[in-house]
Parts: sequence; C-alpha cells; structure tokens
Amino acid sequence: MGNDNSSFEDDSRMDNHKFYTNKIPSIPNGDFLQNIHLKWFGNWKLLERHHGYIQFLFPIRLAGLNDFAQPLTFNEVKVFRKDEEIKYRFIKSYKLMLDFYGLVLEDELKGVVSRNPATYKDRYYHLNSSFHNYLRITRILKCMGVVLGEHYKVYLLNHFVVEMFKYNQLQNAKDSLIRYWLPTLRKQEHLIYFDNLIEELSNNKRKIDRNNRDGHGDEYGQDNWQTQYYETEEYLNVNLFEDEYLKSKDILTHPKDPYSDKRF
Repeated sequence: MGNDNSSFEDDSRMDNHKFYTNKIPSIPNGDFLQNIHLKWFGNWKLLERHHGYIQFLFPIRLAGLNDFAQPLTFNEVKVFRKDEEIKYRFIKSYKLMLDFYGLVLEDELKGVVSRNPATYKDRYYHLNSSFHNYLRITRILKCMGVVLGEHYKVYLLNHFVVEMFKYNQLQNAKDSLIRYWLPTLRKQEHLIYFDNLIEELSNNKRKIDRNNRDGHGDEYGQDNWQTQYYETEEYLNVNLFEDEYLKSKDILTHPKDPYSDKRF
C-alpha cells in the first residue's frame, strides 16, 4: 500500500464510506449505491446526462464539479482497502461504467477488459465525441488505483492504447489518453512502457514528448497519498508486462453481450 505517514491529510469525514455502505444516497437527484448498481446498469442515457453520480461512485482526493460530493479521504482509503465487500462494490461500479463505454471486465481480480461485441461500436462512437467522459475516465483510473490496485489501471490503459494506435478507434481520445490517463500510472517504468508501445504501434508516427507537449498529467510534482503507488499483495512484486495477454499487444473481444438482459 502507499506510504502511510503523518504528512498525509488527517480527515475524519466518511461520507464516501457511508455511500459505499448504502447509508446515504448520491446527490443531487441520485440514489443509494445498491439501486444504482441494480437500476442504472445499461441505462446509457441516464449515465450520460446525469452529472452528479460519478463523484460518488469514484471519489478522489480533489473535489469535482459536484459540490455535494465529499472528496475521498486517506482514512476512507485505509478502510476501503481492508473491506472485501466494499472493494467488490467498487468493482460493480467499475463494471457499470465499462459497460457504458462498450467494455466487459473479463477478470475481476486481474482487471483485464475486453470489447463487448454487441455494443462497442455504438459506445465507441458515442465516447469518441463525448469529451466530458474523458474527465470521468481520468477520475475512474485514479480512484481504482488507490482502492483496488495499480494493475486495474494497467489493463484498461493497455486496451485503450491498442484500440487507438493499432485499430484506429477512439481517435478523439488520443490526447486525453497520453496527457491525462497514462500519467495516472504511479510507476515510471509503467508509463515508459506505454509511451514506447504507442510509438511502436503507430510506427513512430506519434512520438511521445513528456517534457514538452505531452506533459506529465495534472498531478505532476504533487506528493500526497493520492499520488502514491498502491497494489494488492497478489500483484505487489509481479511484473505485469510478463503477462501473456499484455505481451500480445492486442485486445480481447468477449464472446457475446453478457448484459443483453439489462438494456434500457
């Protein structure tokens, strides 16, 4: 887990914990977590137009556009990471948003994602021109890394890199991927790996320049608990890039739509 020391904020607020234990609903015009998971899944119109739920589903240290949502505290992080039920609820939140983006979580422990063959074309078309969702994805990456572990970021980012630079999907999201999503990685070697992969898959047509145009993300130079490296015991000393799937430099497609009965 990240470096737990006294220099980190000591904040006793626990509204995110209350939300993830179904004690309070998201606001404004939201619902309790269990109802969001049950009733909002597959309701893409609602997930697109509603702007108040994402800060509750994926809280991070800094406040977002919802003034009713409490920023995540380090005390909450420590509680979340020790509570298997809460971590599973974060996975359910993640699956809800992945479905919204045309993706399927193939492995809940590992974090591998795939295309949903029945929906990805429609959802990619939408995501390619829905720019506020790029901010949502940045938030999701930051939150999942802290609560569930860095490897969840790696597999989602690998999928996006290959989609964009091998299969020419989601072309409007390229800059967000390079400038904001990839810099959420907390290990420099992971960032370098993906920077090199982009150059390889693009046949060096897209060179990464971190010191100038591409930058280091919106947290560069910050030293706080949000920017630390967090990982589960299972993956703490694992070289993720020895994984056969990542070594393939390709993507997966799920055999069929696993959520066809949940569509609105």
